[in-house]
Amino acid sequence: MKRKGIIGAGVILIVIIFTFTVNYNTNNEKVIAESLRDSIKKSMKETEKQKEAIQKFHMQVHERFREEGYEGNISFPRVSLFSSKPKQLTLHVKNKSDSSKEMKQIIKDIAKSNKLGKVEVTVKVQRIKEEEEISEEDKEKRQLSHEIFEITSEILQEKGYNQSGMSIMTTPNPTIEITIDEPKKNFSQNKKAIEKLIHNTIYSKKKVDYKVKVDKRTEAQLTEQKWYPILGSIREETNKNFDKVTGFTHSFNTTPLQITIKTSLSKGWTSNIKAKQIKMYVHEIIDIKREELSLLKEEPYKIVIHDKGNDKLNWISK
Repeated sequence: MKRKGIIGAGVILIVIIFTFTVNYNTNNEKVIAESLRDSIKKSMKETEKQKEAIQKFHMQVHERFREEGYEGNISFPRVSLFSSKPKQLTLHVKNKSDSSKEMKQIIKDIAKSNKLGKVEVTVKVQRIKEEEEISEEDKEKRQLSHEIFEITSEILQEKGYNQSGMSIMTTPNPTIEITIDEPKKNFSQNKKAIEKLIHNTIYSKKKVDYKVKVDKRTEAQLTEQKWYPILGSIREETNKNFDKVTGFTHSFNTTPLQITIKTSLSKGWTSNIKAKQIKMYVHEIIDIKREELSLLKEEPYKIVIHDKGNDKLNWISK
């Protein structure tokens, strides 16, 4: 009997230890997840502040150039936005002259005042066609396209359609392709009538025969638009927080949406662990942005991490 009691006590002890271990692991995972989430939120706020500083920097440089009578503009890769290394800026000018030195100094001074850190400026001559070099025929085509755009936009507005895109092609076949948002329920019935109205109005006013095609945006296109802020945050935060991340792509042509993170990682157990960390990070970014954007519908997606040889690396599931 005594032996049975010892066995029974042992079983109870094992159950208690097992229960404690499961609960401990679960609680520990929650703490880690919450800590990661808080860290990402903080990083995203810092990113927005940095982007505002960059925008302010651009505006101040443009205004200072205008005041000093300089002609030029600046650019730098987005990947260097959060780099600890000096930012590699490019100063685009029409002609390389003595003023380039003064322009470079203006850029550095304004970068310092906006706390952007050290910057290195490369001057690049940008050949720009002068207005007088553009032929009269090209000027007339530009003007015609502008007038056609205005006529078409006015018709769509009068009929209650919000156009999200318009493409006007003059060659080889004059064509206008229009994409609209939030179409009326009877759009399919009105489609031909709208196309005919735009065609006839343009022909009446400008005596040009353009083929007109009007379509509404597909569900896939609307979904892609909703995902743009999320994808932007993924690109920014992974570049900022993982030095092994080298690129980012996505595809809405696959089901589900595929998000691919390119890295300089090699094959191996250590790289698989790193890939899992990146994957978890991206999942959290998506959850945070969905909550921020109040996106109730959760479209399925898949995250793939590629190694430096462009092969799939993250075999570890979510």
